[in-house]
Amino acid sequence: FSRLGNVEKCVELYEKMKASGIKPTLNTYHPLISAFKKEKIDLVEKILEDMSRLNLTPDRVVYNELIQCFVWHGDIQKANVLCEMSNLGILPDKMTYNSLITGCLKEGNLHRAKDLFDDMIAKEVGLNYGTFNTLIEGHCKVKDFDEASVWYKEMLKIDFLPSVAVCNC
Repeated sequence: FSRLGNVEKCVELYEKMKASGIKPTLNTYHPLISAFKKEKIDLVEKILEDMSRLNLTPDRVVYNELIQCFVWHGDIQKANVLCEMSNLGILPDKMTYNSLITGCLKEGNLHRAKDLFDDMIAKEVGLNYGTFNTLIEGHCKVKDFDEASVWYKEMLKIDFLPSVAVCNC
């Protein structure tokens, strides 16, 4: 139901599961958060409370879904959970960083986006097309074409080709 975007069915099944005494696991929560993240932030927060009550510690997949959810809803403060992840021994990946960079750029915080990029390099997380495309598009949106050009050149330097969206920027 999650992949189909049927949020109501997801909630119904989750509630039936709990009522039947079946204890949810992290694998139960992954698709639920994914299904709810764009429309039902209140349900995502309820799921976090349920997880806490069950002493379930979020894993990287849950954190990445949460970050995407909070970025989608424009709450970069809640999305910025790198310290929390680090304290739990959960290493951020490309998706974690790319989502946070997206959030910073949506908020106009270009400096923080650059810091996150530098952190990716320092921690050898690895870069991908999404990293550069996001940085270039973010700088274009605020009409910082000089910096967008710098990112474009960096991208080409490591043999990544820009997306059509970047070329149209």
